[in-house]
Amino acid sequence: MDLEVLPLFSSPVGILILEEDFSSMANSIPRLNFIESGSYNFSYSDRRKILDDFPEVKEIMMSYFNLYKDEVLNLGPTDFAITTSWITQTGKGGYSHEHRHSNSLYSCVFYFDDGDGGQLEFSGNPSTSIFELNYGSNDNIYNTDSIEVKPRKNMLVIFPSNLEHRVLENTSDMYRYSLAFNLFPVGSLSDFDSGISLSVS
Repeated sequence: MDLEVLPLFSSPVGILILEEDFSSMANSIPRLNFIESGSYNFSYSDRRKILDDFPEVKEIMMSYFNLYKDEVLNLGPTDFAITTSWITQTGKGGYSHEHRHSNSLYSCVFYFDDGDGGQLEFSGNPSTSIFELNYGSNDNIYNTDSIEVKPRKNMLVIFPSNLEHRVLENTSDMYRYSLAFNLFPVGSLSDFDSGISLSVS
């Protein structure tokens, strides 16, 4: 039997290991003010445009996102801007609830160090969320309901903002820090009857 399977309309998640030195930003994190979120031992910086304080890092992150959106997503003619950016802090035993990022099209998470626990989990496969079916023992990209990404030093994860995700329990004794930021298209979109010009502040 010849069977062809088309993985239609996937939610692409890009993972890159960056080679630049981010120690100056990492060393500044302990001086930030953090706000407790609704999750256990999980907080975020009160500064919601943290990358504006680190223009060199912002430029680096933007360059890698542009590479991804041009070469993988074929969005070369579309410009994007970083709208919000913040640092998350996850203590021992801490985790975040499942969530999506609103008012953005793509989101990114950057890790300053390797991590034990505190994985980034993506979930919400529409094919598996309607009924609880009796799947076999081997998960694959067609039947899994969640996929975990283990934090690694200088790892950048790029994903659609509407993709449901959460931070799993941090099982180490150390704080797990990450940089998160959202992006939105700017400039002229389309030249047909639904064209629009967008800017962000």
